[in-house]
Amino acid sequence: MNYIHLQTEPILIEQLYRRVVSPSCGAVSSFIGITRDNFEGRRVTRLSYEAYEPMALKELNRLCDDARRKFVNIEHIAISHRLGSVFNYYNRAKKNSRIEA
Repeated sequence: MNYIHLQTEPILIEQLYRRVVSPSCGAVSSFIGITRDNFEGRRVTRLSYEAYEPMALKELNRLCDDARRKFVNIEHIAISHRLGSVFNYYNRAKKNSRIEA
C-alpha cells in the first residue's frame, strides 16, 4: 500500500511509522529531510515550499512504483511532504551566542 500526503501542517513522524509498520516485516527504514542552517555562506531562517499538487502526487506515486520495481519485497510506503513555510529552529551551546544568533 502507498500512502502519499501533501500537507501544510507539521509532519508527525509517528503517524507515518504506524502506516508502514507490519508484523510480517522485520524492519522499517526511513528518511527524514531536515533544513540546513546555511546556504552559500548565508544563514537560512525559513523555507517555503510550493507544489502543483496533481503533478507532485503523480511524481511521488512514480517514485513509489520505481521503488517497488527495484525492491520487490516492499510492503508499505508512506511519503509526506510539507508545503508552505517551514521554519528553521536551532540550538547553540552558550546562552549569549544563542541570543546573538
